[in-house]
Formats: sequence, C-alpha cells, structure tokens
Amino acid sequence: MQKNTEGKKSLDSNWVLIPRPNRDALLRLFCFSYAGGSPRIFRAWAEKLPAWIEVCLIQLPGRASRIFESSCTHITPLIDNLAEYLNKFDDKPFACFGHSMGALLAFEWIRWLRRAKRNMPKIMFFSGCVAPQIYEREKPIYALPDDELIAELEKLGGTPSELLENAELMELVLPAFRADFELLHFYEYAPEPPFDLPFAAFGGQDDKDVDYKRLDAWREQTAGNFSIEIFSGNHFYLHESEDELLKMINKYLCRVSGNRVTVKAA
Repeated sequence: MQKNTEGKKSLDSNWVLIPRPNRDALLRLFCFSYAGGSPRIFRAWAEKLPAWIEVCLIQLPGRASRIFESSCTHITPLIDNLAEYLNKFDDKPFACFGHSMGALLAFEWIRWLRRAKRNMPKIMFFSGCVAPQIYEREKPIYALPDDELIAELEKLGGTPSELLENAELMELVLPAFRADFELLHFYEYAPEPPFDLPFAAFGGQDDKDVDYKRLDAWREQTAGNFSIEIFSGNHFYLHESEDELLKMINKYLCRVSGNRVTVKAA
C-alpha cells in the first residue's frame, strides 16, 4: 500500500489534463472522478461538448500518468494541494462536475475557494452523491485483503471486468482504490453557510444508494437556483447515459454563460 502525502506539496505534478486545449475557450469545466477512477472516463467529453467549453480533467496522485506517486488518504491535504495548483487556472470563468467521491472533492474545493476569497464557479454539478450533511461513513473496505477488496469492487460496479481479472494491473491500481476508500471512510462534514451559486444534482434512476431524496438534500447547500436531473442507469449512469448527460450539462452551461452552442451529435 502506498504511503499518503499529507504534508507534501505536489505543485509540479500534473493535476489537470486538458484533452483539447483552447486558449479562446470562454469557460472551463473541471471534472472530478469517482473513487478509483481516472481522468479517462471524461476524455470523450472534450470532443462532444462545444469548443467554447475547455474540459479540464482532475488527475489525482496514484492513478493514470501519476500512478507511481503516493495517493492521499485524507481530504484536507488533498484539497489544499489541489487548490493551490488550480490557482493558475483562475483566468477564466469555470464550472465543476463531480461524480460520487468526485462530488465531495468538488464541494470541498469550492469551500476552500470561498474561504480564500477566490473566484467562484458559475455552476456546480453534483452527480451520484448524497449531500455532504447527510453523508454516512463508508465501511472500512480499504483495509480488506486484496481478494476481498477486488470482490467488493466487482459488487460496486464501475470497474471494467478486464481490469478486475488482470492481476498485474490490479496490483498497480489497488493502492489508489484503497486510498480513495480510506478518504471516504474518514470524511467528516463541517457545517458552513450555504453558497449563493446555482447547483444541479444528477443521478441514475436505478441508483438505490443515492435516491432522489438524498440528491434533493444538496438543496440545503445553496441559496441559489437548485435543480435535480435523473437519467437512465444505476450509480454509474454517466457511462450509459453519457450523451443525455452532456446535453443537460451543455444546457446549464449555456444558461449561465449566455452561449447557445449545442452538444455535438453522437
């Protein structure tokens, strides 16, 4: 298991991947993945969303091209390091999309921004995640033996079977899964005033762990406009309903930015 990097800065690391850089983009969309996920799950978004939206993929330590870096197991040092790096992207309006664990990371990032009196996003998209004030601590599956952890991943879904069945690859990626599950296990919500930002909560109609009521609880975190959108699929609906999701994201981004460019056809 990799050591975490609680006190270490990683400002020279590649925290953000931009599949289609565009200096003329009018808005950036920062995308935060679910536990154990990598930026690749959002790569198609850069091609499907209009060019005026620069898709920026958050790449955490311990995965993808950073796979040999130590993963972080607690949210506070992770957000501190990420936020310090993201300050260099402060020159354009932006929005955030986070799925599952990624929604909690995005939420804690904008709380960091508010405390630091930095620019705030135009809109927040929280996907497949209960509102933080009703978050229930994950069971400590991060401490399971490898074979039991892999079995849990298979139950949870979202991890390709070809990856789960490849012992060599699993040896490389299991530390990132463990770190993320440990981060979720020890996440503690600290009350702060609601934001004055538009929030949209997204979910899958067959996601039994994150139902409509739990999505609706995000409403308490903002005094701005709030809406809920439900898509076909389970907790990982963002894969099977990707085109519908991107059309909805584009709709909201057009609304907050004044642009009217539609999503490309699939």
